[in-house]
Amino acid sequence: MITNRLAYFGCLMVAVAATVAVRLTANDTEVSAATFQDGVERLSSAPASFGEWQLKSDQQLDDRTVKILRCAGHLNRRYANTATGEVVDLILLVGPAGPLLAHTPDVCMESREFEQIEASGPVAISDTGNARNVFLKTAYRARTLEGQNLRLYYGWSRDLQKWEGPDQPRMAMGDAPMLYKMQVSSVKPSSSTAEDATVESSDACQRFLADLISNWN
Repeated sequence: MITNRLAYFGCLMVAVAATVAVRLTANDTEVSAATFQDGVERLSSAPASFGEWQLKSDQQLDDRTVKILRCAGHLNRRYANTATGEVVDLILLVGPAGPLLAHTPDVCMESREFEQIEASGPVAISDTGNARNVFLKTAYRARTLEGQNLRLYYGWSRDLQKWEGPDQPRMAMGDAPMLYKMQVSSVKPSSSTAEDATVESSDACQRFLADLISNWN
């Protein structure tokens, strides 16, 4: 039986990292260590509990993945809904825009282990103040006997205030010297159709995102 963490382990899952390099280069723009350090501190302020969601665990990623993503700081958490029992995994990263924009699920998911069952598309998520944030959503099915389905929402932010999921991320946000990236995912049993397979976890992920954005910053 696969979990979100095993499914995406080779690309993004990480715990808070406190060490920042002296300087990192993003899109040919030199960014100071102080700027990235501020980003790391803001990232680590993500709430451990909010609404009906409660932090259950953190995990750390290997050094190789951190090097690939060139992250200055990162957070990987699993939350559970105390009312419904639903489980959602949250990944937050901060670092140079280039690697964070390039490593999307279609790049990172192993084709031998997963098949995409839903193309990436935008979904608007509103917070309690009715601010409009846009994330990209997609879904994969594991090539296993269980055939579990992995539901993913992901997007980027320049300042943790507004989240964007553009059709062409590198074109739209590649000019930023530093970006935050958020990914929320959930696993559920297989279903006969792609639509049926993603409805339940989609709802959990959307509710989680709306609650998190409303209760952070």
